[in-house]
Amino acid sequence: AHYSNIFPVQGALWRENSTLSLSDPGTGHWGYQTREKRDGDVRDASVSGMTVDGLMAQYGVDYIDILKMDIEGAEKEVFETSASWIDRVGIIIIELHDRSKDGCSRSVYAATKGFDIKWSRGETTFLARKGSTRSTSGQALISTNSISARPGGKRCGHRSRILSVVPTWE
Repeated sequence: AHYSNIFPVQGALWRENSTLSLSDPGTGHWGYQTREKRDGDVRDASVSGMTVDGLMAQYGVDYIDILKMDIEGAEKEVFETSASWIDRVGIIIIELHDRSKDGCSRSVYAATKGFDIKWSRGETTFLARKGSTRSTSGQALISTNSISARPGGKRCGHRSRILSVVPTWE
């Protein structure tokens, strides 16, 4: 409520705008997954599926400096259909869930061929374009410790547009 530029959205990223099933595959409340709605999904909750480019259009975002994503296997579907928005993203921070759904990593890596910098730390994979996020002085804002600082630890006045997609459970 205190931040006029933050808009909570209740939904799930997907390859298209559609109604999805939200189900617990048995991994606990932190591992719910989405899939296309089927006739027999009466026990599963429903959630609105939406696309990255649809959200960008809805909120007037022309470029995403940092896209953070933890969507429990739906990265396969989201990145298989990323051609309309992938060139408008500078940095992606993502958890890949091949253990839950085969093809997640393959889909992400195929879509991010234009990302020059790739590394992993724990479960998290980082993908970035050289010079993708710049301050007004032209220095790259990518830092292994903090994305909001320039190399050397100096803070900058640049305002990044961040689309963070993480599961929230109540």
